[in-house]
Order: sequence, then C-alpha cells, then structure tokens
Amino acid sequence: MNDNQFITVAKTNEIAVGKGKAFEVHGQLVAVFNTGDEFLAIDDMCPHMGASLAAGHFDATDCTVTCP
Repeated sequence: MNDNQFITVAKTNEIAVGKGKAFEVHGQLVAVFNTGDEFLAIDDMCPHMGASLAAGHFDATDCTVTCP
C-alpha cells in the first residue's frame, strides 16, 4: 500500500475527542485517535504486551498513547 493513500474507516462522529478506536485495514489492526483537531492512526498492537492501543490512554496534548 502506498503511504499517501487514505482509507475511510469511520465517520468522524464515531470516535470521541480524546479517544481511540481500532479498525481492520488490509488485514492489520490500526488504532485511530481523535485529538479534537485531527485524526491520527498508528499500529493498534502494543509492542511489549500485545494489547490494543486503541483501548489505552490517549493524551491529545502531546499525542502519546499508554497501553491498557
């Protein structure tokens, strides 16, 4: 997949401000977070525990995610 492609995974009102939600994109789980100004996406799997990062704590101020 080209890095410049956009894929619609949800409507903007489906992800609350300051929260994340996981979506499957081409067989991979992606966590999408709503900062209030924009939507950011990362790999959903925590590298050290394998947990869903979408279920973790998202800090919209500094754009960090803490695994659950």
